[in-house]
Order: sequence, then C-alpha cells, then structure tokens
Amino acid sequence: MKRYVNIILGSSEWKLYHRKEFTKELVNNGEEITYINLPVSLIVNLFIKFRTKFIAYFTGKLKVNKNNGFNVFTPLIISHYKIWRRSPLIANIDSRFFASQINHYIRKYYPGYNIRLWVYMPEHKYFINKVNYDILVYDSYDDCDLNYDGSVNEVRAALNRILLQACDLVIVISKFTFYKYSKYTKNIIRSRGGYTSSLFDKNNENIKIIDQGKPILGYIGTFRNWIDYNIIDSLIDTNEFTLLFIGYVDRNSKDYFDKIQKNENVIHINYIEISKIPMYLNNFTAGLIPFKINDFMRSVYPNKFFEYVSSKIPVVTTALPELEIFENYLGYSKNNYEFLDNCRKAASGEFAEKISGYDEIKKNNDWNSIVKEIITEIKRL
Repeated sequence: MKRYVNIILGSSEWKLYHRKEFTKELVNNGEEITYINLPVSLIVNLFIKFRTKFIAYFTGKLKVNKNNGFNVFTPLIISHYKIWRRSPLIANIDSRFFASQINHYIRKYYPGYNIRLWVYMPEHKYFINKVNYDILVYDSYDDCDLNYDGSVNEVRAALNRILLQACDLVIVISKFTFYKYSKYTKNIIRSRGGYTSSLFDKNNENIKIIDQGKPILGYIGTFRNWIDYNIIDSLIDTNEFTLLFIGYVDRNSKDYFDKIQKNENVIHINYIEISKIPMYLNNFTAGLIPFKINDFMRSVYPNKFFEYVSSKIPVVTTALPELEIFENYLGYSKNNYEFLDNCRKAASGEFAEKISGYDEIKKNNDWNSIVKEIITEIKRL
C-alpha cells in the first residue's frame, strides 16, 4: 500500500495561515502533513521583519517542528517571489535553491513515501520541475491572474496558465474562477469557504471588550486594501456604532488605518488565535464583510462569513458574487447606502428571521465535510 505525505506550501508562517483549519482537518482525517512556511528571504528579511524572520531563522527558532502527523518546515531563499515575476533568471536560481531544501527534507524524513506537493500561486511554476513529487495539487484560493484592484497581472497570468496545465488537481472556491480555469485544465474541482464546527457549536464564552453603549460592528481578518474605505468612513461619520477590527493591518492600509484609529469609536485588537475567535465574535452586534467589488473579488469566498454565521450574529456584506445565494439570510448590500442601512437594521434587531436560517447555511460547510470531499478527489488520482 502506498504511503503519502502532503507537502503544503503556505502563504505565510503557520500561525497566520488562512487555510489553517482546513489543513488541521486534513491531519484529523489521517493525512500526513508537512506545512512549508513562507521562506525566509536573505535579501528582503534583512530589512523587513529582521527579528521575527531573519534572526529567528538563524538562531534555530524556525527549525523543523516534527510532530505526529503534522510538521512545519521553514526554508530559505535568496530573493522573493515578487522578484521571480520580474526576472526568470533569478526565479530559476532561487527556485532551485528552494527545491533542493525540500528534496533534502523529503529524503531525510520521508524516505519511501509518495509525495503530494501542494502549491498555491503562479510563481511556483518555476519550482515544480525541481522537486521530486508524485502528485501536484494547486490550491488556488483566489484568481491569481488579477491584482487586488481587479486589473490583470499579465506576468502572473502567463505563469498561471502553465501551472494549471501541469497540475494533477486544481482546487478553486468560486464559480467564476472554476469556469475561467477550466479553459486550461480538466483536472479541476470547486470547493468553498468553511468553518470549524467544534470551535463554534458549543462555545458560549465571551471576552468582554468594551461597553460604549453603541452597537458593535466587527470585522475579523487582515485589514488591507481590499476593504472599501468609503464604507468605513460612512460608518464612522454616523457616530452610531463602535467599529471593532480584529487582525493584522497590512502595510498597504497602514496610513488609512492609523487615521481612522484616532477616532474614539474605532477599536483595534491584533491577531488572535483561532480558538479565541468565537469568544470575541460574541461581542459583535453584526459582522462586517466590507470588501470592494471588482473582478478580483468575484473569486473570493470569505471564511469569515461562516464564522459569523456560526456565532449567530447578523452579517452585512457588499455584493460578493459567491454570497449571493445567501442573500435572504444576510444584509447583502449592492451599494454603500444599502450597506449602511443594513447595519442599522442589524443593530436594531431586524435580522432575527435571517439568523433563524443559519443552520441551513452551516450544513456541509464545515471543514470536515469539505476536506472529506477533497480527499476523495485526491485519492482518485
């Protein structure tokens, strides 16, 4: 009987990985996993995240974490993925160095195993022909052809087409991306966002944050430039709500966030562990998904939607196409005026009937159900 290990390349360090619960559920279903942290860059991390990445790597704090069924490995690269897009020469040199570390890791810890290599972005095109693997899985979270503003990134789009054609299985989460990528491969399935039922179904604890006498509109997740700033400004201008943001603030939104944080009605709590999320969500009067709507966002299926639903709080969102099928259960807002109006309705208790239908939304949208479907597809390969 063949033994498999899943080598999963991650978009961040394990602590911050947005597919963390999905990956943990793979382990719970008997899969052997090695998660590959976003590599430490000798050039970039010498100047950015020097202490947490550069020093941590060379002092051994990022060494192999070997546990039963789940492991974490941090490789080293010279430059950065963004530089790979601009210089195929650097990409080939750097990816060879990267791949040699992965191959050495496999030989050391998994001799005799079959390898499922999981990639997640077009730049891995340079990497895949240098790693010894048996099955190649492309877990494409979003539309990798596009920038966050919806414009086409021609370099990434070209790399993406090559990668799609090389993969044994491509996983996408939106119908838009499914139909688009299907032009280049037949080895594609459509998945979705999800939630961890064990975290939410029995968690009624609450971490008290603040009581300003105003409804708390909360957002959980990274605050970056996919947020519609005009919506946030409108909510602040009303002076009717407390806005609570939980999660990291990306550098591209730092100036804007620093400005709004000066307002007494804006509260920020940095990254929290996934296990504590339900206790914080219990403070929310409503959960916000205030994303801009453009071609890129057509590919987005936010996990936070299921986390809000699992906490039985009203959800107010912009008109994300993947959430349109749930329009009757949330404040599905087609413009900024509707978004503000839905926030007021949610705060005044007018969404009670919508919330009563949440159990229907949760059916088969937990990570365990989703992972079982994907494992079934992978074992067919």
